[in-house]
Amino acid sequence: MSLLPGEILPQSVPLGTSDGQGNVTISTNWWLLIYNIALNSIGNGGSIPDTALEIWTLNQIDAATVTLKPAAQPIEVITVGTSPFTYTAPYDGSVAVTGPMESSSSASVPSIVLTRQGTSVNTGFLNGSIPVRRGDEITLTYLNSVAPTMTFLPS
Repeated sequence: MSLLPGEILPQSVPLGTSDGQGNVTISTNWWLLIYNIALNSIGNGGSIPDTALEIWTLNQIDAATVTLKPAAQPIEVITVGTSPFTYTAPYDGSVAVTGPMESSSSASVPSIVLTRQGTSVNTGFLNGSIPVRRGDEITLTYLNSVAPTMTFLPS
């Protein structure tokens, strides 16, 4: 039988009472909740719970050298629209541009332009990978009837 209340305590339940001299006594239900969270989180006597310790030991993991990183996000193929086409990066990463960008029958100049916080810079190349930050815009001006390929690679 658990000593915890059968439901999460509502916000209206006071955390404790004050004796008027600055001393606060925590209510029994709140104390039991905090005690059980601490017991289940850090174990008995301040040590790591056996189950967590066993997992680390069985897998021969050295906690001092482990760097937990989130899994890499999937690569996104960008559907390129008509020229000029602008893509806005949803988060940090790189945009790879490949494919036809030139046409000898036109007087226009193809370009890849990076815009960050209102400042635009012509990259000076027609194919390649452009590092981007969240909110950066890549604008393609291409001359062929076939659009180049764009791919977003999240960091």
